[in-house]
Amino acid sequence: MIWGHRELDELVEKCGGPVLIYGEAGTGKTTLILEALRNAKGRAVYVGTEGPAAYQPRVETLGNLGHALFVDVDSLEEQTKLLLTLARLGPRILNMLVVDSINSLYRLEGDIQRAGLMLGLQMAVLRQLSVKGVTTLITGQVHGEGDEASGMWLIGFWSPLIIRLERAGRERVLEVVKPSHYRFKARFVITGWGVEWVS
Repeated sequence: MIWGHRELDELVEKCGGPVLIYGEAGTGKTTLILEALRNAKGRAVYVGTEGPAAYQPRVETLGNLGHALFVDVDSLEEQTKLLLTLARLGPRILNMLVVDSINSLYRLEGDIQRAGLMLGLQMAVLRQLSVKGVTTLITGQVHGEGDEASGMWLIGFWSPLIIRLERAGRERVLEVVKPSHYRFKARFVITGWGVEWVS
């Protein structure tokens, strides 16, 4: 069980690669990722790229995350080195790896060519871990309504499953956008104790 939604969980388990979840700020990306982390069986690692303030309050509210190691990185280079280290350890010690968000430091890198090379390497590492049986979930930031995640051309290439989140009043709408032939939408609300599926 990843999120407690049968059809979505089955899709994630079958996808064989990093799962990208993207959407505007406040659409529930971090909460959804933490919900999966809470449900993870075995050891899990959460890589944060926006500082503890971006996730710590939610972690304290959700609880039951003692099996997860939380690591923060401050640069795209540090993020790349950490993922390479985790790849060497691989499935021997790791069941789930979460990066929240994969592209925030990419957007800040001054040298776009260097940034693209590092992000591509990170995505290849995540794909390799996925193939070896490690559930890999990543979030992606967007700048405005309807925008794709920064670096989507690269992130999307390596992600066989892409999920977009949107707000609809109190509810969040989760839609699978890749694979494009797979039509799936679900709705959830964020409660004090996590994610509650509406449909």
